[in-house]
Amino acid sequence: MRKGVSIMFFSLLLLSCSSDNEEKDALKSKISSQKDAVAFLSNQDALIAFGAIQMDLLLKKIITDSKLGASGLIPRNMIDDYIDCIDTKSPIYYAVRDSKQSNGIPDIIVFGKIIDADALINTIKLDAPFLKLEKEGEVQYLVEGELKIGINDQYFVALINGQESKKNSKRKLNTILKELNGKGQNKVIDDVLSNAKDFTFAFNSAELSKFSAETIGTPILQINDKLNTLAAMHLSFEKGAIKIVAESHPSEEIESWNLFKKDSKPLLPTLGSGSPVGAFAINMNVDEYERLQKAYFPLGMANSIQESGLEKELLNYIPDNLAVIEALIKKEGITSFINGEFGAAIYADDGIHSEYSLHLGIGPSLRPMLADELDYYKNIFYKFDLDDKKLAIYSSENNGPQSQETPLTIPKQFSSFGTYPMSGFMDLERIPSDDMIPDYAEPFMELLSNCIFNASMKEGSIVLNMKNKEINSLTQICNQIPKLIMGSILQ
Repeated sequence: MRKGVSIMFFSLLLLSCSSDNEEKDALKSKISSQKDAVAFLSNQDALIAFGAIQMDLLLKKIITDSKLGASGLIPRNMIDDYIDCIDTKSPIYYAVRDSKQSNGIPDIIVFGKIIDADALINTIKLDAPFLKLEKEGEVQYLVEGELKIGINDQYFVALINGQESKKNSKRKLNTILKELNGKGQNKVIDDVLSNAKDFTFAFNSAELSKFSAETIGTPILQINDKLNTLAAMHLSFEKGAIKIVAESHPSEEIESWNLFKKDSKPLLPTLGSGSPVGAFAINMNVDEYERLQKAYFPLGMANSIQESGLEKELLNYIPDNLAVIEALIKKEGITSFINGEFGAAIYADDGIHSEYSLHLGIGPSLRPMLADELDYYKNIFYKFDLDDKKLAIYSSENNGPQSQETPLTIPKQFSSFGTYPMSGFMDLERIPSDDMIPDYAEPFMELLSNCIFNASMKEGSIVLNMKNKEINSLTQICNQIPKLIMGSILQ
């Protein structure tokens, strides 16, 4: 049953116990492994993406504390084998880098600290007997096809990429193991890994665009180092909440941009009256977008695409009138068409039917176009208001324009709404969802209470709050899996 399981799957089935002493040991181990990981990542000149997985925390939530772990659906014997081999107190790190020798296939690298190299070799051989062991000096190699594994007395390294010679594979593995003990310390990478949660993913926008351009054979939209951003997302499963936190480390050039207004509070008066079950607002600085377009796409997006060398088949997907639209916008100016404001809200006063409001900030050049396109539909709505500054739509009288008698009331749990230039929330307990959710998703959706979203140029977050605040969110999800599997079997 275990034959053929890959090293990446092994890494995802690690487990550790928790006590005060173990937590202290885990912290020391994490600090040590993070220093080595930063050293390796700092020495990569074509680093596309990287991240960390906190396996001991994840698998405690998935297995130890959940009904899934006790269900017999998880191979606990295999987990126990790998606990003896791999240091589960340290994160598992991964990286994706451009490999010039692999015909457009990137190097995917997974590495982590170990406890016993020989025990790890024996366990891997038990699960993947097709891998042949070779030893050179202090490093043991298991190389077969696209999977290459190197193990010394401190780390295991799994390298996944295209077909290449064993000699080249060993050279790469040996270099990675040496760089783990290097001295490079990129502060931004260190900051990202210091903020790492259960799962962290980061990418380098310049390297990603460069790799994409090489893969599809065209430099369209390629980002240079002057416009580079290192962005990271941290996923954590906490008691009663799932959180995704984003951080951005832009170049000085990008940091000087002012693409968004301070917040989206000015849009609250446009959202209708009553207590919405969901709302979204975005407040952009379109003057800055116009400046950027002139600086970096002086020919316009359509012409840049046409002259990029993109294959003819792909060019056929570009709308023929895009260049005409861009020329018109360039002549009149972006602010003549749109002012960067957008707001929408949804209401469900009776818990069954949905009503909504919509606000779009426009300019005088867009008004006649919208008037022609929407003339047939405007009588459907309770209120349809179109002028040179806005398009405002309200579907019902109860949730129409605000006044002193009919104010907007944002529920207390969503008090952060509007404090960021991009902001939103959804009350999942109040919003009508009949016939909208697939049967298989219902057990998981029933766990959720609400969703909150806030973002700016440099930071952002999405929080999914659970109804049960006392149990870890991932554990709650895993508790549903055995019941779901058994239900599908018995049907």
